[in-house]
Amino acid sequence: MKATTSTSSHCPQHRSVHFDRELPVLLSRNAAWERGIVLDRSAPIDRLAAYAARHSQGRFPVELVGLRNTLADFLTDLLFLPGLESILDCTRYSLSVKVGVCFDAMTVAEGVARVVHQHFFESERFDFSPEPKRNKEEQYDDQAA
Repeated sequence: MKATTSTSSHCPQHRSVHFDRELPVLLSRNAAWERGIVLDRSAPIDRLAAYAARHSQGRFPVELVGLRNTLADFLTDLLFLPGLESILDCTRYSLSVKVGVCFDAMTVAEGVARVVHQHFFESERFDFSPEPKRNKEEQYDDQAA
């Protein structure tokens, strides 16, 4: 499993961790807000795991025995990861997180990738690479677009 990270241009403590494998269906930021749930360690993990299991069943390429329990364990490990304040968004191939100001965002991003690997892709080799360095021309091209 390969993972990489990128940072938000407006907040260095917001990191996205991108994967080359599909993630289970988790609660998106909009769906969480509609239900009044903040995706942090105060979140109702059992309810989130039940939602994720219901929506991931048959759609997640890795079939797991005890999907709800696996997702509950995954969410617990993820939401209680040192330095992680909250999950900002979840997509098919990425997780965006907010990192505490006193923590190294790259270390937390790698921790997020390791939790995903441990719970869903443990039999695969783990390959985490930091955000690729971009030259000034690429940054200028992005800003001009």
